[in-house]
Amino acid sequence: KILLNQINELLDLGKLEAGKMQLVCEDFNLRTCLESVLDLQAPLALEKGLQLTLLLPPEIPVHLQGDSTRLRQILVNLVGNAIKFTEQGSITIQVDPIELTDTTAKLHFSVTDTGIGIPGDKLESLFDRFVQVDASPARRQGGTGLGLTICKQLVQLMGGQIGVDSILGQGSCFWFDLSLPRQSNPPATVAPLWPDYHLLVLDAHSPSRRSLFYQGTSLGLQVTLCEDVPQALAHLRTQEYQGVLVSRLDWAAALAKAVERPLPLILLTTSSQNPTLFPPLDTQVRGFLLKPVSQERLVNLLRELWQSPAPAPTPTASTAEVPDLRILLAEDNVVNQKVALGQLRQLGYRADVANNGVEVLKLLKSNTYDIILMDCQMPDLDGYETSRQIRQSSLPQPVIIALTAHVMKDDRDKCLAAGMDDYLSKPIDREHLGAALRQWGERITAQRTQQETPTMEPINKGVINRDYLQQTFGDDPEFIQELLALYLSDAQERVAALQRASNPIEWEHIRHEAHQLKGASANVGAVALQDLARTLEELASEQQNPDQVQTLIQTITATLAQLAQELG
Repeated sequence: KILLNQINELLDLGKLEAGKMQLVCEDFNLRTCLESVLDLQAPLALEKGLQLTLLLPPEIPVHLQGDSTRLRQILVNLVGNAIKFTEQGSITIQVDPIELTDTTAKLHFSVTDTGIGIPGDKLESLFDRFVQVDASPARRQGGTGLGLTICKQLVQLMGGQIGVDSILGQGSCFWFDLSLPRQSNPPATVAPLWPDYHLLVLDAHSPSRRSLFYQGTSLGLQVTLCEDVPQALAHLRTQEYQGVLVSRLDWAAALAKAVERPLPLILLTTSSQNPTLFPPLDTQVRGFLLKPVSQERLVNLLRELWQSPAPAPTPTASTAEVPDLRILLAEDNVVNQKVALGQLRQLGYRADVANNGVEVLKLLKSNTYDIILMDCQMPDLDGYETSRQIRQSSLPQPVIIALTAHVMKDDRDKCLAAGMDDYLSKPIDREHLGAALRQWGERITAQRTQQETPTMEPINKGVINRDYLQQTFGDDPEFIQELLALYLSDAQERVAALQRASNPIEWEHIRHEAHQLKGASANVGAVALQDLARTLEELASEQQNPDQVQTLIQTITATLAQLAQELG
């Protein structure tokens, strides 16, 4: 753990042991609280290839009272520990009813992992202060040994009990029971959105299937679960489904090939598979859902898929308004130009056109663009080299979305290494193009608003842009504080890895860590670190200028230290 987290843990423990920790009792939404835990921890889990899932059965009441901030702190700690000590498999957050009355919900919370497990003789002392199971290499990420102690004392302060079950080598289950009052005046119950619609879920991961079953049935859907393609085909041949959620692209292609009628396929994906990387059209994929799936994202996607006017159960921003974007289309084929311009016009956008990379660079010297739709294969100067030159120049830095006929991992990595931000597969589908432009348009509009807001002094690029965070995540200071602490911890670990990989130079390791640091910094508004990490990634991809790489890593280290001081 980083020093900031260690200090916070010591302060929390001091308050708890002195009896000065004050709980608040306020109305909160249990689903929102649990999904915020997923949002915080999902990047770390997905980076290790772990499935992170929430199981919240429909019968569990969500409109409760209590200290949601402390509940979230307990769960973030338990999930964080599970991620550290799990190298493959999954982590599942589950809530089960113990006793439900008209006024109270007694609930059993559990966090189950498939990690290294805990020896039986260590379980009894696990919640004691400064206790770690051992100091072996398998537990090298240990920490202060205070996290579980704080969890125990918080649970006891909330009137509950906590425990752990574990089998060495197979995993652990940390659990706690809480009795929470129901809200006296909860929001009105939302009527089932699609009571007559049928949804098929094809996913080999059992907890993911159950999670989607719970979410679908809570929306009034008829949900069928399948774990392989033959099961899914058997159901598809006897029942009409309005939506088919599939966890693998090859499975989606197999279903589309075997079933004669068009299928409304939705691909379940992860952050390591960019949601705007769209497959060939013959797979009939109509949309993407990012795992772990939140209720809000599921409802929004189904509304778009089924063109339903039904309101979402939680307030969402309107997507009807088209962002005001300045777009440049870089494409050498005149037919492709015509098609793309027609699609953009139907979506409410207009664009300038460049026939090759040379024209792109020329236009950028006299015009400012928000987004470049960049064909990768162009004469004279292709999209890859054009992107590299843009990123290495002092020109305004637009978002670059690759247009490529290739969707293999090596091709995607090549796009990112060249400095591109996103990619769309050709032939371009209008809905997919619109989704990508909306996604990036929201970010660009938020950044533009921040830049146009008069300030007394210029923004220091070394500081986290808190206005951007508030525009992105809303007025939730506790969530933003936890996000920044998580970002700082992750960034310091990555910078330490960069330092280790710099002598002797390990090019691929440096490229990977720089890419991860760039993405995380962009998501929290750390602009200076984002720019430095992007430059480092480009240098590592080209495997040139080792002296410049060393200097850049030193600059990143100093910038991160300044950022940590300002956050503290």
